[in-house]
Amino acid sequence: MNQDKLTHECRNVTSEDEASTSNIRPQRTATLSVKAQEIYEACREEHCRKLDVVWKNVETALHRLSCAKEGQFTSAATQLRASYERYEHVTARYASFLDKANTSEARQELQLQKAIDADREAIVSEKLREATQQERDNTQETASRFSISAHSRASSRSRPSGSSPISLVAVQARAQAEAIKARAEFGRKEAAMRLEKARIEAELEVLQHEKEAAAADAQASALEAAVEQDGGECVRPHPPIDRAQRVSSYITEQATIRDAELSSLRATVVHARSQSLEHTEAANRHTDLHHYQQPPAYTPPPNSPSSELVGVLKFLKSHINAYRGSKRQR
Repeated sequence: MNQDKLTHECRNVTSEDEASTSNIRPQRTATLSVKAQEIYEACREEHCRKLDVVWKNVETALHRLSCAKEGQFTSAATQLRASYERYEHVTARYASFLDKANTSEARQELQLQKAIDADREAIVSEKLREATQQERDNTQETASRFSISAHSRASSRSRPSGSSPISLVAVQARAQAEAIKARAEFGRKEAAMRLEKARIEAELEVLQHEKEAAAADAQASALEAAVEQDGGECVRPHPPIDRAQRVSSYITEQATIRDAELSSLRATVVHARSQSLEHTEAANRHTDLHHYQQPPAYTPPPNSPSSELVGVLKFLKSHINAYRGSKRQR
């Protein structure tokens, strides 16, 4: 309802015939009342809105004419002319409204609108002129191509119908070479793209592992901070021992145990030999076999290696028996 009322008031302001505006215009500028000023502003905004709408249609027609291809210039130019005629009709009504208002503001607005209309008219006229010239050039070019094509067909009919086998082979060879060259070029591009894809996938995998490790570290740090904040003791896991380090430690430990066993074996052998020599010297000091006393049997100390100790005892026993035999012969 408000829109209809505004339209009615605007029509009251511009109800006189547009052709007779110069006869009824007063010589001096008018001063509008508050109500009349409000009506003027509302009508001016309505005219400006309509101008914007019709000019957008003109711009669309200009763009279509600029992008027109051969055979489309006529329809695009016709649409542009029709759109611009509607714009001229709306801007003429707006100029009539400003002229009848006869205020200083309306006169300034009228001068500005006339300048805008002049620029827009120049743009449309230039575009239509370019379109007409382009259409004329296309027509001449089409006629020229048609003439050349007709002459070529006539010449081809006058030449022998057969083609040289050598020329056909050359054309086929060139076509095959071009095809191979194109396949090689695209093959190089495909290989480069595959390499780039593999590199990106590898980086993404590494990034995923780093992300998981960082998330685990952050979670562990948060848990440790929470435990320490609650007053508890945070048990930190021992760092994992390297496998090579474990093997080296085992070898060192076994070598130490073996060295200790060998040292104990050497001490046992030395002790047994010293006791055997003492018994031998004691036996040599007795000249009578009846007074000869057999040395006490040697008892090996416990926890000694049995194999070498038994060998040492056998050696001592055979030595003592040989000594006794020599004494009996005397």
